[in-house]
Amino acid sequence: MTEVIDNANQKLQQEDEKRKKEIAEADRQRQEIDKTREEVLEKLKEAAQPPQGPTQTTNILGRNATPEEVLTKVNEAWKAIPDVVVAEDDEYDSYDKPEGIKFVTARLLSNGGVILEINTFYGTHFLKHPAVRRHFQKTLGKDVSIKDRQYSILVEFLPITLQQRLADMATIIEEDNFYTKGDIHQIRWMRDPENSWRKDQQYAHASSQERDTKHVN
Repeated sequence: MTEVIDNANQKLQQEDEKRKKEIAEADRQRQEIDKTREEVLEKLKEAAQPPQGPTQTTNILGRNATPEEVLTKVNEAWKAIPDVVVAEDDEYDSYDKPEGIKFVTARLLSNGGVILEINTFYGTHFLKHPAVRRHFQKTLGKDVSIKDRQYSILVEFLPITLQQRLADMATIIEEDNFYTKGDIHQIRWMRDPENSWRKDQQYAHASSQERDTKHVN
């Protein structure tokens, strides 16, 4: 009888130790998630901050310029786009230039880039067509490139078995969800697998860079 009780007590102790380890692991994972969230939010906050120092920077005008001068330049370039743009790979595929479109704000970045805002969705949609974008870039200058604004999404608890396939996941997600090709710029691990992952780690967090706010929400 005593032996049975001892075995039962031993089993209870083992289960208690197991629960304690599970609780400790859950706490550790929560702390890791909180830390990762803070890192992502801090990066997003930094990206949203206006450039420090003077309001002028070297940008698409090739010299120090004010936001007003940049707006004048890009609106002139917009006016130079033909009313009908024909796709280079298909002469029967064309895009009509919407009316009443203008750039309304230009935020100068410290790296020389400029964030531009158009007054309507139709202008943004028109500018997404490759043929239209090439016309616009050609007018602005050969050294100018146009990029869609990107939004960061924190993707939690991805299995680390995806380590070698993560780079291909953007294309797979786009195809499975009928996104436009290129909507997801990239997906990358938040921490370097080679230097930051534990040997017994099973899950990790990743960051997805996307250009469409509908996917972010």
